[in-house]
Amino acid sequence: MPRFGLRYISLWLEGDIYLNTDRTSTACGVELHTPFSDLRLFNVARKIPSSYQFDGEQNKVVFRMAAESKLPHEVAFRKKVGFPVPVRKWLADERYNKPVEKALFGEASQKLFDQDAVRELWTRFIGGESLLWNRVYAVYVFLIWYEMKF
Repeated sequence: MPRFGLRYISLWLEGDIYLNTDRTSTACGVELHTPFSDLRLFNVARKIPSSYQFDGEQNKVVFRMAAESKLPHEVAFRKKVGFPVPVRKWLADERYNKPVEKALFGEASQKLFDQDAVRELWTRFIGGESLLWNRVYAVYVFLIWYEMKF
């Protein structure tokens, strides 16, 4: 294995990925563990032939094969899904979107944005055009940033 592997772990993972995930998880009150990045485990894993690491669309094949002895096949070999955050649903839900609506039509928004365009965007989104959520969210986040900085 080239030295890149160790450099990758010590520089990019520790100096960037771990730092950011630690800050993010801590800010959200989540305790995050990264057992597969242990250097001892890395040294074992790097000796595993690539045919046992990747198989078509699957990764971590040898790990999945080991997990299959304790878990159903569909669980051991399912695709990675991550941790989706339901921002789109929160923005559309009346129980949570009042601060968003207040910011969209507040003083800062009136100074910075065409209110007819903002009202149309909000009305269309609340009316069911859920693909507009990222535009609504971008305007909202910008307004929150603006309020904090100016």
